[in-house]
Amino acid sequence: MSLISCLIEDILTKKKNGVIIYLMRKKIFFALGIIFFISCSFLGRTPSDISVLLPADGALFQPANLQLVWYCENADKFQIYFGENQDSMDMISEQTGSTYEFTKLSPRTKYYWKIKAINNVGEKVTAVLSFTTGTIPDPVTNLLTPENMSMINEPNAWVSWEAVAYADSYFVEIAFDTMFLNLELSQMFDTTVCFHRDFIPLDTLYWRVQSWNTFGHAEWSPVHWFYVVRYLPK
Repeated sequence: MSLISCLIEDILTKKKNGVIIYLMRKKIFFALGIIFFISCSFLGRTPSDISVLLPADGALFQPANLQLVWYCENADKFQIYFGENQDSMDMISEQTGSTYEFTKLSPRTKYYWKIKAINNVGEKVTAVLSFTTGTIPDPVTNLLTPENMSMINEPNAWVSWEAVAYADSYFVEIAFDTMFLNLELSQMFDTTVCFHRDFIPLDTLYWRVQSWNTFGHAEWSPVHWFYVVRYLPK
């Protein structure tokens, strides 16, 4: 056989082998695709990354009653780990829902937590997150209107006071005695004013305010008094 014939035969053989290898690779990739499709169809996928919605990592002044909220796809259940030490958190819940509510957390405390999402294929875990709770509100010290030791000549009057830090609401008492046993008004407000109707004329009234939030309440404000003079009925 001539040299040229040998070269031609060698080229044809390599080309044939290359085609065979190419076809084998296509079959292998096709088979792997089928296996992946079947595994996804029957076994499912691992949980998606967990998106923490509330509270934000490192959040401060959080309330005593607080809700954890997160989002994750393809999870069958979630495990919640929680504690005051990030290295020794306890699993406090295993559940299918993506929220968890705390009540009566301690004030001025830093808490750590993480979420683990689990299904039959695998699991995903968040980083260790944290939040810090707030504290009881400051006491109300500045009562605005009516001014202390003043007189009003109207049956209706605005009662107001200065807002204080960390307060969510204010409890107001107006009484006919300094011991606040005979009450004219005893009510919670979420603002720093209230409008009271039909004060009784020729009476001295005493009033005070107490600030509240989910951790509890502060001491009462100083007591102020005002006198309702005789007024003409409207």
